[in-house]
Amino acid sequence: MNVGMDIATGEYIGIVEPDDYIKPEMYETLYKIAKDNNVEIIKGDYWRFKTNDGSEKKELCLMDCNQKIDDIKKYQADVFVMGDDWEGKFDFLKDYCEVVYLPRTPDVSSTQTKEYIITNHN
Repeated sequence: MNVGMDIATGEYIGIVEPDDYIKPEMYETLYKIAKDNNVEIIKGDYWRFKTNDGSEKKELCLMDCNQKIDDIKKYQADVFVMGDDWEGKFDFLKDYCEVVYLPRTPDVSSTQTKEYIITNHN
């Protein structure tokens, strides 16, 4: 990932893992929010869900904590998943679904990514 950031030439960098599903308008939405609010970094959340055929998918989307409850109800989510560095921060969602905190991938974090971008690309 860091190599990609070193050679990127665009105004913004988007990071999506190969198994992620993103809405077609996601980057346009994020770009507009960044420009309208004069921010350099926007981080989206993701939902892990099962499709009708039982396969697991992730949907990357931008949302706030209040919207999480609405989305859990709307999409009838059974499980909310976050990295374990957020342990306890989303326990308020346990009234609506199972909340799971998974271990982070070593050496991959949005905080490190932000720090890298700010340090090396300003």
